Amino acid sequence: MRLSIRERFVKNKLSITKRIYIWTSIIIGITIIIVILFSGLNAVKLNQLEYERDLVAITGQLGNHFNQSFDDLLRLNGVADEPSEEQLLILNSELQPIVNSIGEDYPKFALGFFSAKLDRNVAVAPNKGVDKLVPIIMSPGGWTRN
Repeated sequence: MRLSIRERFVKNKLSITKRIYIWTSIIIGITIIIVILFSGLNAVKLNQLEYERDLVAITGQLGNHFNQSFDDLLRLNGVADEPSEEQLLILNSELQPIVNSIGEDYPKFALGFFSAKLDRNVAVAPNKGVDKLVPIIMSPGGWTRN
């Protein structure tokens, strides 16, 4: 059955309307997806910048509260020549309050002081106790605990 010119025009007109609707929907959908992706990337970058800002603040505060060497602190307490366990206890007793104080302001972070000479953390926050200050082996593949 042949369609008249008028019927063909109406049929093509509906077809064009449908095509415009589909293309408009596709363009709007792609635009929304692009906006969502850029928003997500910006949120990730913002979180990274906040994390870095907090790390700089933490290291600054640790440095401001303790601005001498471990060796100086051990000499002041008269344990520079004592066994490493004795040195660890002295360093921990001096540094743990500093780390706890700063750690309260930054509960999302684990922070502390590490002594390369003693090969272990000497103060950590959140505070797990002196018995948790286990030696850390520095190997080419990274740090591991004993």
